[in-house]
Amino acid sequence: MTRHPIHPMLVHFPLAAWVFTAACDVAWLVTGTPFFSHMATFLCLAGLAAGGLAAMFGAMDLQRVKGQKQLERIAVIHASLMGSAWLISLVAMILRIDDLFLTRIPEPGLVIVLDFVVASLVLVGAFFGGEMVYRHGVGVTKDPAPKA
Repeated sequence: MTRHPIHPMLVHFPLAAWVFTAACDVAWLVTGTPFFSHMATFLCLAGLAAGGLAAMFGAMDLQRVKGQKQLERIAVIHASLMGSAWLISLVAMILRIDDLFLTRIPEPGLVIVLDFVVASLVLVGAFFGGEMVYRHGVGVTKDPAPKA
């Protein structure tokens, strides 16, 4: 176990990618500009890659809460929400591309709904992750008393 957890440093990338995927979907719906559809596809893929990496380090950090029932419960809720978001994003990515691995334009309506579900799940999941760090101090090293 490292002194400083890596997972909290990595979670910002998939969180931003998945929220901006939904934002690009809205921009595509409003403007009809294919750029936004392509950008949403890129961001969805980036969220999947970064989310997988963050999940791997999150699983390694689970040992920090072993034996603490309340924190274990929060960690399971957090992991369940984020894992669900990752899987739904994977489904959206599969629906987003065609047989030649190119972005479908116009995107299926289901993809846009799924992207908003993913964005909602990661925002709620991020709340529980923040609870562990900011409220319960998981992975936070207390500074020793200053030396005189």
